[in-house]
Amino acid sequence: MSTRRVRRWVLACAGVLSCGEQIAAQETGRPAPSTFRECSACPELVVIQSGRFTMGSSPTERKWAVAHRAAPDAVADEAPQRVVAVRAFALGKYDVTRGEYERFVRESGYPSGDGCVVSAGSRGFDGTNAAKQPMASWRDPGFDQTARDPAVCVSWHDARAYVAWLNDKVRRPGASPGEGPYRLPTEAEWEYAARGGTTTRFWWGDDDGDAPLHAWYKENAAGRTHPVGSMSPNPFGLHDMVGDVWQWTEDCYAESYVAAPTDGSAVETPSDCLRVDRGGSWFYPIWLLRPATRERNPADYRDVVMGFRVARTVSTPADPAGTDLRRYMRAAGPRIVLEHVRVIDATGAAPADDRNVTIEHGRIAAIADGADSPPADSTIVLDLRGYSVMPLSLEAGLTPTQAIRSALLVGATFLGRQDRSGSITVGGNADFMVIKGDPGTTVAAVEKVEIVFKDGIGYDTAKLRASRKGP
Repeated sequence: MSTRRVRRWVLACAGVLSCGEQIAAQETGRPAPSTFRECSACPELVVIQSGRFTMGSSPTERKWAVAHRAAPDAVADEAPQRVVAVRAFALGKYDVTRGEYERFVRESGYPSGDGCVVSAGSRGFDGTNAAKQPMASWRDPGFDQTARDPAVCVSWHDARAYVAWLNDKVRRPGASPGEGPYRLPTEAEWEYAARGGTTTRFWWGDDDGDAPLHAWYKENAAGRTHPVGSMSPNPFGLHDMVGDVWQWTEDCYAESYVAAPTDGSAVETPSDCLRVDRGGSWFYPIWLLRPATRERNPADYRDVVMGFRVARTVSTPADPAGTDLRRYMRAAGPRIVLEHVRVIDATGAAPADDRNVTIEHGRIAAIADGADSPPADSTIVLDLRGYSVMPLSLEAGLTPTQAIRSALLVGATFLGRQDRSGSITVGGNADFMVIKGDPGTTVAAVEKVEIVFKDGIGYDTAKLRASRKGP
């Protein structure tokens, strides 16, 4: 099997802490970020390695902020600096987008709320009425957005509801409601990730003159949000950690770090509290783009400058499912084309030779005559001449780990069963196996399962990386 003409690969190990060491280096010379997408509705995540960092700002940095129009009391809560140890976790590569949030609302029926605070640039803003507008919401924040713009007018409670919906998507059979790996990042995790291993005023250095190259803020945003990922990522591979929209964290706000935990955990209080948001936004000036900047708002506060990104607890060696998944590489992307495959339908229909199967967003988007697909951005092209695809035909609710085990451990016996439902059809879920050999002849003719696709994501050993060709 060979892979070729691949543009913008997203290859990663699910729940892996050393994925960056396994993937080819980028043009920068640094290992590619370890990314994964757990389900078709799940945001793309970047695995953040554990580490220690100095949280907060120095007196010199706070003095710089005041010189750039910050009020002294606005930066006083960034002290005292202290060293914080952060465990490995995963964080959204981007802010949650309007399109992702819309899918959550559509599937869950979640309400849009009772209005949203609008700001300059929003329709209905006259320069003095920066207050809640009853008709404003994530659907209409007062300026035009694409599906790739960050979701706005989202409260802390709304963000938590989105997280709960994600956990419902990936919850293992038998797990209790409310359990799940997805959550909001803690304030310490957020700052650790936003700094990207740097100790400078901004993640790109100390020069505020470089800000237009890295963030959307008051001076360059033209009074609105912009599509996620349109600015360069920080050293951890995260986009828009500063600018575009403020991002909710899990923490309750405290006026200083005097009693703050040093293990990366969230600050919680026994009663209602203001929740911390981080990162600055399209509406605010440059001094707020520093990773040390803190803000806080009521948990039910909605504003056209407020968004969020999700975090995920990663598997530890004590987690059997996580340990098993660490053995597999992943091929995930908006669009995957499997070229020149033989399509075998588990319902007994005659096999179709030399076909191209296109996967988009977890579903089979097209089945066409075999052809050499032209390279395109955000597309993974796999040349699978001599291989067949056959439905995974698994019971509902199985996790990717369980799907892989079922395919690889049961092997040819599983493939040869014709009494199970399942087919490879346009519009159906992209749950199938790439196999060597023809189970339509005899079970013994199946040589091996090469790749397992679950929810449109291909799982494999290092074979995908080792056989990669092209740019």
